[in-house]
Amino acid sequence: MFKGLLAAATVAASALPGGAAEAAQVLRFQDSNCSTSDCIISQSFGDSVGVDVSYRSLIASSGVTHNDFLKYWGPGYGDLPGVAWGGANRVDTASEVKLTAAAGYKISLIDFDFATYAGRSVTTPFTVLDLSGKVLTTFTGNTAWPKHSHATINTDYLEGVILRWGPDGYEVGVNNLQFDVKQVAGAVPEPGAWALMITGFAGVGAVLRRRRATAFSATLRAAG
Repeated sequence: MFKGLLAAATVAASALPGGAAEAAQVLRFQDSNCSTSDCIISQSFGDSVGVDVSYRSLIASSGVTHNDFLKYWGPGYGDLPGVAWGGANRVDTASEVKLTAAAGYKISLIDFDFATYAGRSVTTPFTVLDLSGKVLTTFTGNTAWPKHSHATINTDYLEGVILRWGPDGYEVGVNNLQFDVKQVAGAVPEPGAWALMITGFAGVGAVLRRRRATAFSATLRAAG
């Protein structure tokens, strides 16, 4: 029991400032809430401790939101099992995935796959921005059915990262979007980490007190 309590306290301590850990996560849209194509991807898909994921399509020329969601499509975009896509046409609507770090965390966008719809060959711009709208990198993505293309990004760890593609965000979809989330040293722990720490150390203290009482009782009996 003592070992178990000590382990709990150690785990809690690792979540405290200075015990920051990194965790790679991958958005595989075939694992989303959608089981059929043309389904709206839930705004909660991809959310976890340290990160909020949101989706939208927008008018490429103005940045105004077209739809506050992206959709899922199953097989048909290259050789990917599923993709996120958005917009109304291939002329002026872009698609966007936004990764926002929770307080005390930072995010790095690592890489992703992209592909186009059956029978097509497409060239479309990709832009990666921070939450202030500053462009971190931009490139032109080329992809041709029936294969897919891959992009490696590796941004710095930031408060958030936006991936935007288009104006052909309609016929180009993304999948396997990988990012890292890490807790920043010196950050305030999550409430759950505090609770685990308090429980662990309280348990360790109780065990030590019982051990002292037992040792004291044994000494009295020996003296008598």
